[in-house]
Order: sequence, then C-alpha cells, then structure tokens
Amino acid sequence: MATAPITEEQPAANDADTPDLIAIVEQDRGAVLTGKVDPDAYVAALRASIEAKGLTPDTRTGLDQIKSEAHSIRGIKAGIDRTRKQLTEHWRQQTAKVNEAGKVITEKLDALIEEVRAPVTKWEEAEKARKAEADRIIATLEAAKLIRFGETSETVQARLEEIRGMNLNDEVLGPRLEMAEDLKAEVVAELAKAATDLAAQEAQAAELERLRREKAEADARAEQAEAQRIAEQQRQERERAEQERIAKAAEEAAEAERRKAQEAAEQADRERQQAAQLLEDRRNYARQVVDHIKMVGLGMIGGQTYPYPILIRELEEKIAIDDSLGDMQDDVRAIRDLTLQNVKDAFERHLEREKLAEAERQREAEQRAREEAEAAAAEAQRQREADLAHRQQVIDAAVDALAGDSGIPGLTRKLATSIIHAIEAGKVPAVSIKF
Repeated sequence: MATAPITEEQPAANDADTPDLIAIVEQDRGAVLTGKVDPDAYVAALRASIEAKGLTPDTRTGLDQIKSEAHSIRGIKAGIDRTRKQLTEHWRQQTAKVNEAGKVITEKLDALIEEVRAPVTKWEEAEKARKAEADRIIATLEAAKLIRFGETSETVQARLEEIRGMNLNDEVLGPRLEMAEDLKAEVVAELAKAATDLAAQEAQAAELERLRREKAEADARAEQAEAQRIAEQQRQERERAEQERIAKAAEEAAEAERRKAQEAAEQADRERQQAAQLLEDRRNYARQVVDHIKMVGLGMIGGQTYPYPILIRELEEKIAIDDSLGDMQDDVRAIRDLTLQNVKDAFERHLEREKLAEAERQREAEQRAREEAEAAAAEAQRQREADLAHRQQVIDAAVDALAGDSGIPGLTRKLATSIIHAIEAGKVPAVSIKF
C-alpha cells in the first residue's frame, strides 16, 4: 500500500486539545496495543514530529539525521513488540487482540520507516546514476582522442567543438572533476593539433591538384600554340628563313623540355631508390629482430642460454615493435607474440616436469625407505629365528645330556625337558643355562 511522502502536510499532533500521544506511548508502550491510543493517530503524530524538524538529504548531516530518525522508529517498534510479548504473557486471554494490534502497528511502522528513509533511498539512487554518468563522460573523453583512418579536418574539428562544449561540473563528477578537466584539456589539445595537421595535409593535396590542373591547362595551351604555329608555318611557307628560325626555336624548346623531363625522371628515380633502400634497411633490421626473437624462442640471448623468466622479459619488454621495422611491423609483432606464447607454454611444461621429477624423487625415496625398513625387519626376523634355533640346540643338547645313555638313569626326555625349561625360566636357584 502506497504511503504519503514525508513532506506531505499532516495534522499537528500536539494541538491544545489533543493529548501528547508520543509521550503517552513513551510512558506506556502498551497503550497502542490495548486501545488507549489509536495506532493511526500515533503514527501520524510521529510523522508530524519528524516533518517539523525539516530534515532534507541535501547535506551529509541531513542524511545522517534522517537515518537516525528511521533508527529511532525501529527502536519504538522494538519496544512496542517487547511490550506485546509481555502483555501476551500476562494477559493470555487477550493474546489474539494484542497480536492483531501488534501486527497492525508494526506494519504501519514498517511503512513509516520506508517513508522516512525514502529521501536517503532517492539520494543513493541519484548518487549511483551520477557515478554512472561520470563514468560515461570519462569514457567519452578517452574515446574522443582516437583519430580514425579516413577522418577529415572537418570531422575532427566538429568533435573538438563538441568536447570543448562538454559541461564538466562538480555535481556529476564530484571528486573526479579535476581529473576529467585535465583529460578534457588533453583531448582538446590533441584534437586541435590533429585538426591542424589534417587541414595542412588537405591544403597540400588541394595545392597539388591545382598545380596538376594548371599544368594540364598549360599543356593544352602549348598544343594549341603549336597547332597555330604549324598553321602559320604552312601559311608562310615562302618565308623559309623565318620558318627555319621558328623550327630551330621549337627544337631548342623541345630539347630543353626533354632535358627537364629527363632530370625530373632521374630525380624521381633517385627518390624511389632512396625509398627502396630505406624500406630494405628497415626490412633487414626487422629480419635481425626476427632472428633474435627466434633465438630467444630457442632459449638463447647473445649466444648464451638463459632461464625462462629472462627469456619472457626479453620478449615482453626489450623488443620494440615500432616504425623502425617498416612494413614488417605486423609480421614481427605476430612472430614475437607467438614466440612469447611458446616460451610461456614451454616454461609451464618445464615447471610441470620439475614438479613431476620432484614427485618421482620423493616416490623413489619413500620406496627406498620402505625397502630398507623391510630389509631391517627381515634381518631382525632372521636374527630372532637364528637365536631361537640356537637356544633350541642348547636345550636339546642339555636334554640329551640328562636323559641320554650317559645321563641320569631312569630320567625320561619329557622330564629332562621340563627340568631344562625350569632352569631357563629361572625357577631353579643358583642354576642357569648358557646360550
């Protein structure tokens, strides 16, 4: 059931002709359980007393005070519930009535708790939304720095204006405001530089196109002039001297143009050779890096063998993948990454082999210990059996001496055996058997 907001006006609980319900219940918690105080009126009085304090969630103190009021209501609810249990004990006949009243008041107080705490809940939700918006702003600034292939100075300038117009305020960013402002300044600087660079490149391209167009127009004009010259030459064929002069001038101009074209071609060829040499130099360097990576993959650096952790650090930290590798940059990176993964896998297999070897050594040690223990036990058993056999030989010899042909006449072997065992057991004083 929906409850009225905490800010909604309620009738005052302490008018001149209205009893102080809060004080009554404070003195007697059972008043709302036995009908002395109407639960609705009591809850209304509590609500009015809280509203009179004018609490708001605009400050940390306000938030804490609202939480304190909700906690105080929980204390009242607990006190009423304890009184309900006491009344139930004393007034067993009124159990049903008291429980029903307790259920009603606790439900109403639960609703009031939610109502009182609603500003805090609303503030917490707003804080969560604020943090999400701050994350979005930071992510937008980070993404804006990336200059994509094919972008023009116009698109970059538009994004620059968008970032410049982005509003960074403390209400959204909070403690991250300074960081966001620094990031925004960094993005604005990078975008401004990129827009300037792109504009210069576009202007250069436009100038090259203009020069190409002017040359084409000049060539067309030259062709037209040559056609006119030829027509004039045919028309003035009789003026041979002038014709020869014009022909010579044309020949010289053609020669100059040829030399100019040849020089341009030679310059272009030199530039192509330089570019090719630079490319080859970078490829050679890339091949050397690849050879080094392969040697590291084989466990060696500079002709010496190193343990896996040093090999991994060499691949991860000491092999730079940059423009010095030329057009083999991606290939070198792929080889480096594959080699690094192979070395890591080999390291893991090495560790596993070490672990298995240690386990095998432990198992062999335990096996040797068991065999030694078994050998010792067998030796002890053999010694016991040899001792028993020796003792039996001594006893048999003693029995033969007593009951044999040269022994005591009439003494049986059974009696002689009993006598020897009695002596062995120490039952005959001053007489013993030496084994």
